[in-house]
Amino acid sequence: MLTRAGYSVAAARVPPYCGLQQAAADRRWLPSGTAGCPVSRADAEAAAPGTRALEAVLARVSSTTSSPVGRDRLAWLVVTRASPIAAPLVAFCGPATAMRCVPRPVATVTAVVFVDAHTGQPLEVLPIGMPPIGRMVPVPAIVQPAIGAVVRPGG
Repeated sequence: MLTRAGYSVAAARVPPYCGLQQAAADRRWLPSGTAGCPVSRADAEAAAPGTRALEAVLARVSSTTSSPVGRDRLAWLVVTRASPIAAPLVAFCGPATAMRCVPRPVATVTAVVFVDAHTGQPLEVLPIGMPPIGRMVPVPAIVQPAIGAVVRPGG
């Protein structure tokens, strides 16, 4: 998927002293990402927009497009899942009862967020596939309470 979108990814090499730097950052003695070390995974996940980080990996990333990622950048690739997208769908109790419009979650958006490993700033968001919305159910009639009219599909 990343290759088709114009990105190449390679293993990241981190200086051996970065473990000490991260331990000092965890104790708040140093800011995360100092001394040429990457920001922590937790900081990268917190910087990525989305409600939940599913996974993250530190890598060297290059883009073949005019992307903010650029060439040979050390970055966290954070896979996030955003809040469900809510859309008004018709819910009904049966064919003889009135209809009502109720927001229902129809999809969640999963994306790869490229976070600069030195600054902790998100660079780019690459959405990856959305699940199908589902099948539509024909409705016999919809009562529109605001105007009191009954609307029948196709008529």
